[in-house]
Amino acid sequence: MVPFWFMIAVPSMWLILLPLDFLVCTVVLFLSSKLFSVGGFKDFYKKTILKALAVNLTSQIIGSLFLFLSQGNFGEWWYEFITTPVALNPLDNVYALVFTVAGIAVAGIASYFFHRKITLAKLDLSEKLFRSTALTLAVLTLPTMYLLPSRMLYDPETPVANFTNHLVWSVQTDCDVEPAAPVAAGEVTLRTADGFEYGYALAEAVNFAQAATSTVEREAEYRLTFANPDGDRPAAVTAELWFLDTGLALFRVNGRFYLADEFQSERTLSILSGTYTPPVYDDYEETEDAAS
Repeated sequence: MVPFWFMIAVPSMWLILLPLDFLVCTVVLFLSSKLFSVGGFKDFYKKTILKALAVNLTSQIIGSLFLFLSQGNFGEWWYEFITTPVALNPLDNVYALVFTVAGIAVAGIASYFFHRKITLAKLDLSEKLFRSTALTLAVLTLPTMYLLPSRMLYDPETPVANFTNHLVWSVQTDCDVEPAAPVAAGEVTLRTADGFEYGYALAEAVNFAQAATSTVEREAEYRLTFANPDGDRPAAVTAELWFLDTGLALFRVNGRFYLADEFQSERTLSILSGTYTPPVYDDYEETEDAAS
């Protein structure tokens, strides 16, 4: 139901996922027995359920090991378009989506092979029925939940954005803020927004914004310059920022306009007006308590 690495990271999930996986196997075996008339369901079920469950878990491990390849250190591009998106949201860009679908396919192929060699090995079936049943078991138990953005589980307050523009890369967490005018919330107090809590949030607003057209003529209210604190690639990115009468944030990067949604606009405004409070996650609090 979820990548195997998640079951390792959160061991308590076994208490939920194993019974759920058992239920899924039961339903799939029942459907297979009816679709292909493989004999009495009770006898068929007794001979296959434990093997099918073991095969499902094994194929999940294999698929998850494939996904683990995404966490390799293969350069800035890989980190930006594969490593981070596969871990947080596979629908972030087409490369992460293809990689995750490949992981699902690897799990499915392994499942088909093992169902043939293990689950159905001792059943008296014709070759056609043998293939059809194994294929049905593999397809109906594909781990499509690999596509579920894990970010939803630990950061439910931030809406998930799909197919983002990646104008600012994840390594560009240093953000210099150059205000040109006060905003609706009052005089600006923030001049720099370094680190995950601020720089990353501002970069996210730019990346989640959608391409738009605009005839804005007034001077930009802010100029945000994002850079890699290590001084390495990629080159710094500058985004001009306006807040429209609708309250939405409008960015201009390399001469093109991008319009943020209401959530990202409000968060950006709160960051730049000095009223933003970064979220505190439970695991971070526990780490701090342990350290103290």
